[in-house]
Amino acid sequence: MHQPAELRPFWGHLSGSARFPKTEDCLEISGQLFKTVTTAAGELTPLGRTTCRSSHCVTEDGRALNGVMTLTAEEGDELHLTYTAATVEPQPLIVQQSELIIDGGTGRYARASGQALGMVYVTFKGYDQPEWPIEMAFVGTITF
Repeated sequence: MHQPAELRPFWGHLSGSARFPKTEDCLEISGQLFKTVTTAAGELTPLGRTTCRSSHCVTEDGRALNGVMTLTAEEGDELHLTYTAATVEPQPLIVQQSELIIDGGTGRYARASGQALGMVYVTFKGYDQPEWPIEMAFVGTITF
């Protein structure tokens, strides 16, 4: 018999870097010829040691649109999320509030669902720098 999914806490911290590759993928969405791509690692409950890869389009006023994120636990199971974000503090320390939706994954997270709020801190290093440091903190709930 299948056990019903239990509501659990989802929270943690990741750190890494953001890059801004040129692409036409975001032109119709945000009017920009680049996207933000992030790689990070840290600890998330209930995943444990986790790596992250995400990407989104950025509007001129600092909103993140069409965000997709994959969190990979140490044993290889993935958690898939979508997100949007709004800039609440501009450079030099860019602060964004994000809303994330958990939408499945692989392995034990195949049927995962939930939501979380996030705070994202990006250190502006100048437009001529290819990577900027990023810190992310999330809190929410998950079922799986």
